[in-house]
Amino acid sequence: MIKMKTLLEGFDYKRKFGEPLPTLEDFAKKKQIKENIYREQASDVSKIMRKMKITKVKEDGSRSWKTASRNIWFKYDLKDNQEFAYSIKPTMSYIYLYQRESDRRKTDKKLKEIAKELKKIGYLAHPSRSAAGYMEYVGPYFQGKK
Repeated sequence: MIKMKTLLEGFDYKRKFGEPLPTLEDFAKKKQIKENIYREQASDVSKIMRKMKITKVKEDGSRSWKTASRNIWFKYDLKDNQEFAYSIKPTMSYIYLYQRESDRRKTDKKLKEIAKELKKIGYLAHPSRSAAGYMEYVGPYFQGKK
């Protein structure tokens, strides 16, 4: 027979003596709260992108960033003067930035500008070193500021 202690190993829930065990409803509430926070953060990021005149698009399923960039300009019929577009995954806290000409240096520079704007409203953001056009961000709530 398996002991309860071994089942709960690695389970990160601290409770005081006499306090009831958490229910499925308790975890569902926590999950809903986190999802609402992620959506709020995505909304803040979208405001900054609109301010910077960057169009929102749905993520392209291509394996390469260059192919995805080309596909997005074709799929969304974006104007030639539109240099950047972005997609956002709110529950994962990341942004993909696509550029019409697929120039990684220009895209990295733009990501740094976006990171500066996010920092002004209290977000931490940093471009990925491994993937072109990819940035993760962390809002004030997950930094313990709210």
